Amino acid sequence: MTRQQVAITLSIVLLSFIFVYMNVSTDLQLDDAAITETGIPVKKAQQKFENVQSRRKKVLWRACKRLKLSSNTFLGIHNAHRLVDKLNLYYSDKYKVIACLIPKIGSTNFKKILLSTENMTVDKSLGQTVVSTAREQLKLDGRMNSSEISWRLKKYTKIVTVRDPLIRVLSAYRNKIENSSNPYYRNISRNIHAVYDNSSSSFASFEEFVNFISDRNLIKHVDVHWKQYNNLCLPCVLKYDFILHLESIDDELPRVLKLLGIEGYILPPGHRPSKHTSYDVVKRYSRNKTWLFRSVYNAYHIDYQLFGYPLPNV
Repeated sequence: MTRQQVAITLSIVLLSFIFVYMNVSTDLQLDDAAITETGIPVKKAQQKFENVQSRRKKVLWRACKRLKLSSNTFLGIHNAHRLVDKLNLYYSDKYKVIACLIPKIGSTNFKKILLSTENMTVDKSLGQTVVSTAREQLKLDGRMNSSEISWRLKKYTKIVTVRDPLIRVLSAYRNKIENSSNPYYRNISRNIHAVYDNSSSSFASFEEFVNFISDRNLIKHVDVHWKQYNNLCLPCVLKYDFILHLESIDDELPRVLKLLGIEGYILPPGHRPSKHTSYDVVKRYSRNKTWLFRSVYNAYHIDYQLFGYPLPNV
């Protein structure tokens, strides 16, 4: 082999070594950059999720400060009972998680998950339901010892799920006021209608329902199905680790469950918001009366600001 051939061969070997080294080095750098402080590998989708969570928390805390709602005074042991009895908090001791479950935002499906994590079943033969069983077994309330409540609130991972308040209001109307078979809600519907129209005994229209929930002089007791998020979850007092949006729950909830170690749970079919109340349905019910959207915003303006939803403009 001539000197020229040897030089060419060495050059090729050297270039190959440099190429391999650069690729290995790049891979190592990427791997290092893709490790969170908890040691969990992060892909682009996961990084995007974390960025979204960071933005939502910033929006929340800026709004809390602007609205002067921030306070930690309720987290003391002596205030624990007074706090949790007003909220919709459910927990799993096995996975050390607390979820504020708001009606009309996939709360029943989340209760199924929590019941499953604690190996609890619903005995329908005894008249039990997912809602009643979860409330009896997993609701964080004043039946517990104050110190236990306070410890859970401080130590457990906390989750809250929200959606556009306008969509939730319409969902509550359709389920509880327009089509409910429950005598309690049928009576509420008739009473709302009677306030605005004495001519018949029919049920309330969506317009009448919006007027009702917007009138503070009429509402003495706000039903949990249309109660404000701020009053159900106190997001400015409890520091939630995850803020989920129902509009993107298919992607977000599995990620959170995996981070918590809750795997193998299949989300129930038909839970997707696209199959239920949507903005197209809002248009149909509002009958082009855009002032209804402003009325909903005025009634839920704190929730809109806390969770970064824009002014309704359907």
